[in-house]
Formats: sequence, structure tokens, C-alpha cells
Amino acid sequence: MKKVKKYLAVILTLIMIISIIPLSSITASAAASGTCGDSLTWAFDEETGTLTISGTGEMQEIYHYSGSRPWDDYHNSIKKVVIEEGVKTISDYAFYYYNKITSITLPDSMTTIGAYAFSWCTSLTDVTIPNGVTKIGNEAFSFCQGITKVTIGKSVKEINDVAFIFCNNLESFEVVSNNQYYSNDEYGVLFNKDKTTLIQYPLGNTGTSYTIPDGVIKIGYRAFFGASLTSVTIPDSVVTISEMAFLGTGLTSILIPDSVITIEKSAFDTCSNLENVTIGKNVATIGTLAFSSCSKLKYVNIPASVVKIDDKAFSWCEALTGIDVDSDNQYYSSDEYGVLFNKDKTTLIQYPMGNISNSYTIPDSVLIIGNGAFHNSINLETITIGENVTTICKLAFGSCNSLTSITIPESVRTIDCNAFFLCTNLTSVTISVGVETIGERAFYGCESLTDVYYSGTQAQWNRITIEDNECLLNADLHLNNCEHTDYDDNGYCDECNEFLDSMDECDCNCHKSGISKFFFKIILFFQKLFGLNRECACGVVHY
Repeated sequence: MKKVKKYLAVILTLIMIISIIPLSSITASAAASGTCGDSLTWAFDEETGTLTISGTGEMQEIYHYSGSRPWDDYHNSIKKVVIEEGVKTISDYAFYYYNKITSITLPDSMTTIGAYAFSWCTSLTDVTIPNGVTKIGNEAFSFCQGITKVTIGKSVKEINDVAFIFCNNLESFEVVSNNQYYSNDEYGVLFNKDKTTLIQYPLGNTGTSYTIPDGVIKIGYRAFFGASLTSVTIPDSVVTISEMAFLGTGLTSILIPDSVITIEKSAFDTCSNLENVTIGKNVATIGTLAFSSCSKLKYVNIPASVVKIDDKAFSWCEALTGIDVDSDNQYYSSDEYGVLFNKDKTTLIQYPMGNISNSYTIPDSVLIIGNGAFHNSINLETITIGENVTTICKLAFGSCNSLTSITIPESVRTIDCNAFFLCTNLTSVTISVGVETIGERAFYGCESLTDVYYSGTQAQWNRITIEDNECLLNADLHLNNCEHTDYDDNGYCDECNEFLDSMDECDCNCHKSGISKFFFKIILFFQKLFGLNRECACGVVHY
């Protein structure tokens, strides 16, 4: 009995000791762990905040960043990532949005860093890409605001164009000298090996001016995107300025040399301080939105060499008063108001938004009013559309907020989608009988529109294809008030091009002969009296 009591006392003592030890001290030393590939394991030490990946081979594929990664339960606790020798890849999204990570250690065995692998790791500082890595994927380190320096190892041969985009504090790239594919200059700018392509200017560089080295042929995709530079000198070796190359920069002026042939889409988009642009005499192509939203740009000269200007190349340039095209240009022209046309003035391409005139008459030569041609021309109160226009394209008159009325001539067949989008002061529209299609939301946001005047009949109005145009359809519709003073014996009115009475639903000529006006009226009387139907030769049933 004494022995039993003794054993009980020992057990009770042990229970008491265990009960006063914090649970965290027992569990802290036990790191969470699991597998992340056929021959890879991971372990997380909660005490140090370190995630370690070990083994050999490739990391398992991760198909989405939310909840699909083996270590996601520790998303807010991982501060350090150590990937040991033997691991070959980091999968797409592996550490996407792990914003507590401050450092990563990568082995020489690694060959690939996947897309978005460390994107939005905002606490991550300097990054060294080891010598074994050959590929850095799409946005692998995008939005890593803490990174100030990136070192590129000797084997890297593929860096995605936007691998380091939006790294706003990145001051420099440093490429090891024996890398055969990439290089950098003394300002930390990233180039291909022979410096014929400028790949990325580091956003954290605080300089206000930069001279691109002689020999550069191509300024790469988003190369200076968002840089605070106010001045960039482009050498006469450059042939291509790529898409979004200078988007959102602080440039105040730019001289595009005669060597340049192509200015791609959005190349200088949203350079809100850009006032002066000189386009070299050999430029052939100006891409969509190339100078869009350059709100201080006042004037543009188009040289004779230009063969293609894409839609909205100069849209949203609020201060732009004129576009002047060299008279020797074989593809484009301009008028005395600085309006841009194709050569024979059959397409109106761009009305300068900063023109202070309150009225404009579109020439009768114009057949097409181009996409966004008058978009946001807020000074225009009156626009007269030429008598030969057939098509009003997308957003042609969008946000023309001073426009109060518009007359669509009989030549127009199509009013495209969003054509008068957000013309908030438009109160009346006159639409001629020639219109066949009014596109989706053509009059969207025209909340002041109260009256629509149509030159045809109700039947003709009903035949127009009208897509999702609530403001237009809610306005009062005023139809043709023809008094039918000029009609023949068959009841056909030459003034409104319709048959009288019930015949106005028919476009064909099958009613023009074989029946007198008097007998025609008698038939209609008895049809209406007895509720009889009459189907004519064209298949339309008249009542």
C-alpha cells in the first residue's frame, strides 16, 4: 500500500510539473513540415520564422496562390526562406504576397525562378540570383518595394521583361562579368550583353537625367516605366521605342532621333509633364496611345515618313492645340484647325482636344469619323457632320460635355458603340432615315437627352437595330411630320418614301401598280372595319 501511495505521489508531482510548463515551450521546438515535390520536403521553424526547403529536384506545381501552397498556414509568420542545395526550381506563386519575408537564400543548383514566385514580398531587401539560375519568370519579383539591389548570376539567360516591375526602390542591377547574356552600366541599368537593348532602368535611381549609350538599338518593353527622370537623351542608334517604354515618366521634353522607325503602343503614355516632342524624320509607325494622356503636350509635327498612326495615338492630350502633318506625307494630312486626317481626308482621325474653338464643321470629304476622334473635346458646343459621313466609330464624340445637340445626316448608316458616351449636356439628337444601326451604349450617360427627332416613320424607326441605349429610347421620339401632299394614285408618297395608311410597313414597290387610289382606300376601309388581314406580294401583312 505504501508503494502504491509512493507511486501516486510521483505521478502527481510529474503532472504538476508538466502543468506549469508553457505549452509553447513544448511545441516551439517541433517545426511544422511536409513535402513540396517528389523528392523535396519543407520545414518551418516557428521560433526563428525560417522556412527551409530541402532535397533534390523540382518543386511541385502551384496552380494558384491562395491556399494551395503547403506552407500557407504560416503565411504571416515566415520571415526567412532558405532553399538548400539540390533544389532545382521555385514554382509559380510559391511565395506570392508573403510580405513578411525579409531575406531569401537560393542555391547554385537552382535553374528556374517561376512567375510571381516572390511578387509582392514587400519586406524583401537585396536579392542575389545564384550562378545556376537560367530563367527568371514573369513578375517573379514584381512589387518588391524593399529591394534596393539585384545581383544577376553568370548562367541567367532569360529575364522576363517585367520580372522586376514596380520595384520602386531598386537602385541598381549588378550582373556578374562572366554572364554571357546580360550586362549593366555604371548607373545600374540592365542591358543585354552587347548593350544593343536597354532592358530596365532601376526606379530607385534618384537621378533626373540619363543618356542612353550609343549603340543601343532597342529601348525595351517598359524599360523606363514610372521612372522619375525629367530628361532622357536618345542616341541616333535607336531604331525601336518599345511598348510602354516611357509610360508614366517625368519627362518634360523628348527628341526622337532620325534613326527611330517605330514608336510602339503607349510608348510615352501618361507622361503628364511632357510639353515638347520632336518626331524624327524617319519614323514610320506611331502606335495606339503612343502619346495619350500627355496632358501638357501642346503641338505635334508628323513628318513625311509616317505611314501608320494607330487609334488614339494623341488622345486625352488636354493641351494639344494642333497636329501638323508634313505636306509631303503620302498617308496623312491636316487642316487649318490642326485636325488629323488620312491623306484624302476621307477619315477624320483626331481633333486636337486643346483647341479652344467652340464649333467645327467636318468636311464633306469625310466618310468615317474615327475611334475617339473628338473624345473629350470639351470646348466644342457645335459640331456639324459632313453630308457624306457613313460611319461614326467608337467613342467618336465621347465626353464632349459642351455639346447640346447633334444632327446625324442621311448618309450615316452606322453609329458605333459608345459614340456619344457621356455627352452629359446633350439634349436633342436628330437622326436621319439612313441610319441602320445604333451600337451598344452609343448614347450611354446622356442623361440630359430629352428629344430625338427622326426623319422617317415609326415603322422605319422600328427597323433600326438599337442595342442597349436606355437614354436614347427614354427620350421623346418625334417622327416625320410629312403632310403627304405629293403622292400617286397608289397611295405612295414621294416626300417620305412610304405608302400611306397601313402600307407604311412595306419597303417594296409591289403596291405601286395595279390598284387605283380610290379602290385602295375602299379596301383599307373594309379591312379595318371587319378586322381582315391582307398579305401583299412582299409578305408583309397589313391591317
